[in-house]
Amino acid sequence: MSERFCNVPDHVAHARAGWAVRPIRWTVTDHIPGVPDELVKSITAEGLARWAAAADLSFEYTGRAADANILITFRDIDGPLGVLAEAELPHGQKQCRVWFDREAWIVHGTPAQRQVKFALVDWHELGHALGLGHITGEVALMNPSYNPTLGGLQPADIRAIKALYGKPRLPPAPAPEPAPTPGGSMQNWLVQLAINALKQFLEQKLKDGSLQRWLEELLKGLTTGKITTAAELGAHVQQVFFHS
Repeated sequence: MSERFCNVPDHVAHARAGWAVRPIRWTVTDHIPGVPDELVKSITAEGLARWAAAADLSFEYTGRAADANILITFRDIDGPLGVLAEAELPHGQKQCRVWFDREAWIVHGTPAQRQVKFALVDWHELGHALGLGHITGEVALMNPSYNPTLGGLQPADIRAIKALYGKPRLPPAPAPEPAPTPGGSMQNWLVQLAINALKQFLEQKLKDGSLQRWLEELLKGLTTGKITTAAELGAHVQQVFFHS
């Protein structure tokens, strides 16, 4: 197959600026023949997640077309094969559209002759809707020629989207738990006080060997059957606290 992904001219450069809004909202406005609607949504969401993993991007699905920045839709372009889809690049407008042609789409497995991987075309067109032109001379998802052997974004795609939007932001580290103080929660402070006292007590028992002897007696009682009830176990546990 020597099909083109779309009609975006090869000489069109990447947009000077991508979307300024965050999150970028998207929606699906039309049924695409041959692909169940839920699969269109899930495959598009996966593609956007891949682009977001490579650059400072975030996305959100909306059920209202009027609120969407990227609209996934359908129209007859040139029939099976040839040009597979079309897309707009953002140039300051509020919305960009991605149009899919009527093709023998496949969403799982290896495509047979004349079948087209929907995910690859979808993710390529999303690259245009985010502001990328075609990448020629390199193996890339954004190459103008459809390549069914690709599995997703290539190094050239990642460099291009990162140049447009910057590096992906790392999620903020969780805030550390504040240390309990008398000026904070009294309950937390008392719990911490009890834990510290127990720690010191057990450390002392380890030093003088009494804890080791108690553990040996506990193991002996459990293995010989002398300790068989909760009451007997409780009485034995008390020894470590009330006896040397």
